[in-house]
Amino acid sequence: KLLEVFSASSNRLVNIPDWISSLNRLKSLSLSENPIIEELPESIGLLTELRKADFSFMSLTSLPESIGQLSRLETLHVKSNNLISLPASTGDLGSLRFLTANDNNLQTLPASIGSLAKLVEADFSHNSLVTLPDSIGNCISLKFLQISSNSLVSLPDSMARLGLIMLDA
Repeated sequence: KLLEVFSASSNRLVNIPDWISSLNRLKSLSLSENPIIEELPESIGLLTELRKADFSFMSLTSLPESIGQLSRLETLHVKSNNLISLPASTGDLGSLRFLTANDNNLQTLPASIGSLAKLVEADFSHNSLVTLPDSIGNCISLKFLQISSNSLVSLPDSMARLGLIMLDA
């Protein structure tokens, strides 16, 4: 299959077609603003060439563990869903530079988030986070971090190691 960019945003899809996982050259996938979709198939992990994924403004309650197989993924947008947590495999996204997960119901972040050495920008604002994992201090490339409008009671000391340019707490 030759398709590299696939967008089916702003529709009323009820599920993600199985054949999408066969698009082995796909670099950009946008399914945002399909409010009926509640889950991504495990087969999403087969899109190993994917660089950008936008699953914003859907009704996702979780992300599949297979998301961690997207080793070339640089941008992941999952804002405005119903996510309670991110899978531990999020830490396997070694190329990830931009992560937007604001406006969800996130209660925790996986400790594996500290493995995202290339992460430059992360938005976890408007969630239900009470704490951040100490491992966040290992995100050595992180420059912009948004964590406002949560229920944070403290910030980990490890954040002092970050070279942040902007912290919105």
